[in-house]
Amino acid sequence: MHNFLFHLRKRGLYAKSMCIGLLISLMLSGIYVSGMNQVHPVPDEQVILHTDRDAYVSGEELFFRVSLITQCDQHSSLVYIALRNTRNEIISGVIAPLNHKTSYGSIYLADTLSTGFYQLIAYTGEMRNYPADCFYTQTLFIANRFDTTLENLLELEEDPYDNQDQGGEPGTYATPEPILPDHTIIRISTDKEVYGRREPVQLTVGAEMPDGSTADMSVSVTAKHTIWPFLHEETDGGCDRDADRQWSGDDGVLVYPREKNGPVIAGKLISKSDEKNKLANVRVILSSPDTLTAIMYAHTNEQGHFYFTLDPTYFGRDLYLVPDHGTYAGEAPGIVVADPFAIHSSFEGHTGSISVELPPLVRESQDVVVVQKAFETLHGSFVSEKEHEHRFPPRLYSEPVSVVRPARYMPLDNFREIAREIMPSVRIRQQNEDWHIRLVNDQTAYTFFDSAPGVFLNSMPVGKLDVLMDFTSEHIRSVEVHNLPWRYGSMRFDGILSVFTHDHYDPATFLPEPFYALPPVIMHGKSTYVQPDYRTLGSEADRVPDFRQLLYWNPQQVINEEKELSTLFYTGDLEGTYAIIVRGILDTGAVFQAIHYFEVKL
Repeated sequence: MHNFLFHLRKRGLYAKSMCIGLLISLMLSGIYVSGMNQVHPVPDEQVILHTDRDAYVSGEELFFRVSLITQCDQHSSLVYIALRNTRNEIISGVIAPLNHKTSYGSIYLADTLSTGFYQLIAYTGEMRNYPADCFYTQTLFIANRFDTTLENLLELEEDPYDNQDQGGEPGTYATPEPILPDHTIIRISTDKEVYGRREPVQLTVGAEMPDGSTADMSVSVTAKHTIWPFLHEETDGGCDRDADRQWSGDDGVLVYPREKNGPVIAGKLISKSDEKNKLANVRVILSSPDTLTAIMYAHTNEQGHFYFTLDPTYFGRDLYLVPDHGTYAGEAPGIVVADPFAIHSSFEGHTGSISVELPPLVRESQDVVVVQKAFETLHGSFVSEKEHEHRFPPRLYSEPVSVVRPARYMPLDNFREIAREIMPSVRIRQQNEDWHIRLVNDQTAYTFFDSAPGVFLNSMPVGKLDVLMDFTSEHIRSVEVHNLPWRYGSMRFDGILSVFTHDHYDPATFLPEPFYALPPVIMHGKSTYVQPDYRTLGSEADRVPDFRQLLYWNPQQVINEEKELSTLFYTGDLEGTYAIIVRGILDTGAVFQAIHYFEVKL
């Protein structure tokens, strides 16, 4: 939170005039990215992230809310969230779609995570053009629940007086400080201050703000010892807007466009023998195994860079990139694709002192999770249906001229025989151990095309025809023949031959060289915290311990000067002090934080 406040103070308030000025400067400078969205010369987007707490045990879920701060109408439509350890390894990477500039969800903390400090990083795609100091960062602590020594925590110097400078008693850890902008009051109240086992708590949150203001906020109710305020006081110095801006110049650095319509795959082609050869205007084809013939393509710009905005059809699927050999001369280029979770900064963890009270409390949390796991009652998240828009894939053609299904004929032993016997418009010849395919031009009905058709296997371009030749009637589900001269944007085909098989075939065995395989792009599904409702649970629930340390989490509360949050939740079987933490953002861009405590006694 303090890190983000530093960013805002240094950047000042966002304004519509900034967006307009950026657009004018871009028009004058002529900076474009391969015909895609324009890239602003200075960052005008910032991200802030709230978590349900600061300290976790492996096997639990980390709940988050992420918000985009900008005054531009054409803003990013998604945000990236990465969790990394002190070895700077990305443990988890999440792409969260934004709805009205916000998103929420959860990240499962695997049992294999070692005890130590971790860092959450949040940023938009366009923010990758600037130093990592501009990203939102938050330090967390995660304890492996089987780690009985906690050496990674105890190796820090324990300071029995770490809270005296904040007015606390020696040997106690600090409590979070309220953060309230001018003319803003956040009221948090409960129906009483002390509760018993599994007792209902009536929570009310209200706000007094300037007229017309709106507050987006998250509400967390968690055990006090899972909040470590000293982690929020660490800052890396904020975003240096005058640092090396990667958006300008001819140094070959990729420029990441604003992702307004979905995730962008950014990459570049490189000459293996001549680094100065930028390989401009080369067509790059993107495809994925499918049951219909569909591809996307993009052309490299003057720097040899290419960009694809992914259609939702391609989410969660294996993707492959192939440069079209007909659009470049000489040796095959190398393909480099940018990793959206590559963070160009280092994380060393927490290097300060800790309270002597924390290690025993961490051990208690470990025991709690062990019991919850044993009874299979660890309360987690419910994932709602994904809300992305369904779109039709970019089909290469609407329908073929003819479709052949070999199973309807006598069994044939190879593809050449299949073509000769049941596909008269397809001619296959072998010359010098190379296979050649030609299609009859259906416009003339008697002459073959001079050039080879576009050949596809399960919607993927084929570079090695040998793979097809071994197919028998049993392998092939259908063959679509589109024997017409065909244009698909800037691409021209002397007919199209598309083969679909019953079984999956590894694209590496037939794709043209070179190709690049990308991991699936997964859009994060929104998830909500599931809590027990003892008004409806029967007597059997008394036999199962309720050792929740997180009692309530609401990441999507919106209030204005006329509204307030009123909700009901239940305590569990753990006594102690619990903190109600409200964190949010006003529509002016100002952030706030308020805290309230209550006790649970058994």
